[in-house]
Amino acid sequence: MLDDRIDIVTTDHAPHTLDEKQKSYFQSMSGAPIIQHSLNIMLEFFKQGLISLEKIAEKMCHNPAILYGIENRGFIREGYYADLTIVDLNSSWTVDKNNIYLNAVGHH
Repeated sequence: MLDDRIDIVTTDHAPHTLDEKQKSYFQSMSGAPIIQHSLNIMLEFFKQGLISLEKIAEKMCHNPAILYGIENRGFIREGYYADLTIVDLNSSWTVDKNNIYLNAVGHH
C-alpha cells in the first residue's frame, strides 16, 4: 500500500454471526463485520508510525472517488459534499461485540 501497488482501502461488510465465525477454517464464513472500524485500524497504523494521515486519506477517500468515478466526493473542495470525519488521535477504545454494528436483519 505504501508503495502504491494497492490503490484503495475498502471494506466488505460481512455480517456473519459469532457461531458462523467459530466453525473450522474451511467451514467458517469469511470476512469481518468491521465496516465501521476500518478507519480506526488505519489510524492505529498511523499511531505506530507505519503510515501517514495523508496516505490514509489518499487510500480511503481520494482514490476510491477517483477510481469509481464518484463525483463531488473524496476531497475537501468547494461544491463537494462535506464528508468529514473528526477523530481524537489521543483517545483509545477497544473493539468488542458490543460496538460492532451489524445489518438490520437482526444479526447480533
